[in-house]
Amino acid sequence: MKKFWDSHYMDTDFEDTPSRSASPVSPKKHSGVVPQILALIAVCIVLALIFGTAAAFATKKAQFAAGLRRADPKPTATANAKNASYMDLGRLRLQTADENVVLILEPWFPYQQNDTDFIEEISSKKRAIKIAITSYFRTHTKQQLLSAGENTVKSDLLGEINGMLISGKFSAIYFSEYLFLN
Repeated sequence: MKKFWDSHYMDTDFEDTPSRSASPVSPKKHSGVVPQILALIAVCIVLALIFGTAAAFATKKAQFAAGLRRADPKPTATANAKNASYMDLGRLRLQTADENVVLILEPWFPYQQNDTDFIEEISSKKRAIKIAITSYFRTHTKQQLLSAGENTVKSDLLGEINGMLISGKFSAIYFSEYLFLN
């Protein structure tokens, strides 16, 4: 006895067979309460996000891009015939007073290009400058640094670094990178 499949399809020429009507496979429709509840929850979440955001901006508690820092000028933007940029410190990975918070900092300083004594002095005190920066951030927590503000941090560092220098002073300190990692 042949199986149904063999007897029906093996001896048949496929061109002569009448075409079967292909009915599209339709997924089962869920007619339960669960999909309706999930849809209602999704709509409530979206509405809560929309109204929460609108309320935060309406009450002025939220400010657009409030947590972002304003970028300092690029070292090439301040360089000209008189000024150059001291960028030899590179990117520093600094530990703060917090246990698990690291600060990525890339400081640079503008200085007068024709002052060879000053250039030699800052080159010879590169290690001392790095140590001063490292010790400053080790004694402050992330919260202290953020509440003091970047300008206060810069002025504190500039005062400390300029206190070590004899033949000249830096006029400013800029950060190409100032990023906290938790």
